[in-house]
Amino acid sequence: MTDTATMAGLDPATLADVLRLAGSPGFDRIQDQIRRTGGCTDPIRLAGSTVTRDAATGQVLHSYSTDTEPGGVLRVACGNRRASRCPACAWTYAGDTYHLIRAGLVGDPAKGTPETIRDHPRVFATLTAPSFGPVHNRPGNRPCRCGTRHPEDAPELGTPLDPDAYDYAGAVLWNNHASELWRYFTIFSSEHGGMIDPVGFSRTFDRLVRRAGVRRITVRLARHTCGTLLAFLKVHPKVAQAILRHSQISMTMDVYTHVVGDSEREAVGMLAELLEDPLIG
Repeated sequence: MTDTATMAGLDPATLADVLRLAGSPGFDRIQDQIRRTGGCTDPIRLAGSTVTRDAATGQVLHSYSTDTEPGGVLRVACGNRRASRCPACAWTYAGDTYHLIRAGLVGDPAKGTPETIRDHPRVFATLTAPSFGPVHNRPGNRPCRCGTRHPEDAPELGTPLDPDAYDYAGAVLWNNHASELWRYFTIFSSEHGGMIDPVGFSRTFDRLVRRAGVRRITVRLARHTCGTLLAFLKVHPKVAQAILRHSQISMTMDVYTHVVGDSEREAVGMLAELLEDPLIG
């Protein structure tokens, strides 16, 4: 007689683990995490907490802790592009790459690329991150530096040759800030994808300053001023983040907003009145 495990295509030990997990109190949340990771086979398990505060008032805008998660961890997709390591994330990576290249070749207004770009010269530029240490690879017809000729589906491909010497911290920081680095790379590109001439951009900025009749400041200070005014007008931080095109809310709150509280404003007002006193002036 065929047992239940065989009918399910699982060995008895695996079936027991599945049943134990399905009966656990946090199963619904585990399902939600699995769904959010897209079925990642080797999700990264994060543990800790985060608190976002208003830089001016100290008010807690958002807080989160993994203590409330099943097992005390938050599972996020590994993002590995190799199908031998994670078929689900590799499939997502391949799909994203396809749509990115397609938008660059024929245009896609929904992705911010006008259809007129298809008539422009095409350059496929590959921006390579710095090396954080040698890894197992397949360098053409030559063997890997470890001396082995790895097959295409070798699980060790992309992993460090020397895990103890590999700069894991640098790799994590680079990937965490990659979106911000890309934003700065593209922030001065035209609507048609070409690079804006710095001299031409400066002239345009100067012309707008003269038209507005305001004192000339740098573009960087203008961005900081915009962030501060948005905070002064009590615009929601997430809206300000979108206007300033920041990938991290901390960049908006901690770097680009310079707003004092009511007590500081009152003190500055009193100082201004004192300096205008004819007995002092």
